[in-house]
Amino acid sequence: MHRSAVVVGNLRSRNVPSVLDRVVARLPERGVAVEALCTVESGGELHAQVGRAIDAGAPLVVVAGGDGTLSSVTGLFAHRSSVLGVIPAGTGNSFARTLGIGLTVEDAVETIVAGRVAHVDLGVANGTAFANVATIGLGARAAREAPATVKRFAGVLAYVLATIPLSLRSRPFRAALRFDDEAPVEIVTHQLVVANGRYFGVAPLVPEATVVDGRLHLAGTASHSIWGTARLLLAQNLGRPRRVNDGVFRAASTIAIEAHPPQLVDLDGETLGVTPVRFSVDRGALAVMVPQAFGA
Repeated sequence: MHRSAVVVGNLRSRNVPSVLDRVVARLPERGVAVEALCTVESGGELHAQVGRAIDAGAPLVVVAGGDGTLSSVTGLFAHRSSVLGVIPAGTGNSFARTLGIGLTVEDAVETIVAGRVAHVDLGVANGTAFANVATIGLGARAAREAPATVKRFAGVLAYVLATIPLSLRSRPFRAALRFDDEAPVEIVTHQLVVANGRYFGVAPLVPEATVVDGRLHLAGTASHSIWGTARLLLAQNLGRPRRVNDGVFRAASTIAIEAHPPQLVDLDGETLGVTPVRFSVDRGALAVMVPQAFGA
């Protein structure tokens, strides 16, 4: 077990202000000294504090925040000796769900103090690492347009509220998809999701996806109609995503996407830019605390 940790909390994440004191109190009770506590309110501060702790050789860096917070710093940990401890305190907490980490402070701290270190894959999009999912098209626009204050108080509902007006004026786009070294495949769609992990929001997107198999999983619908995307999201939340007739599901170690017209690309709630985008896998790049029962 790690005997000390640096704790970094992103105060802009939905639940961090209400959980951070409990984390800092609970860790020493369980035998892990808090060597430093840093709170941040911007991406620049977050990167600086986490990067400083890693460069100083901190054996364990505990990060409290949502998927965007956690995903944005995972690249700093890639192939370094510092281990990431996860305190899920955001809206969907997809990364924690994929790792099997409980969503309460008590469960997350228990994973940190009594779990084990796993080396899991990171997705890479145009050179930027991400932990869980990338969205292209409608979902990326919804993530950008959901105000931070609404996300803090409305949670997942914030994305629904942002998606409804966007879907009413959404226009399909043509996407050219290349999986590994295969010839490109063209579809028309409103949204594509490329997952490194298993969860997209609070439900599994691709139940068989893992963060240790060296593959990315693409999901979308080949449909001009926005209702194709709506059916996929409904089926996903019912646990039956593959029952959508016009669903497109592929797994590959590299996925290249061109879109006409160009589409917004989002990584775990943070805007990356626009297409074209090339995805790859950095295998076993991230050392992270997981429950003892974690298997994939």
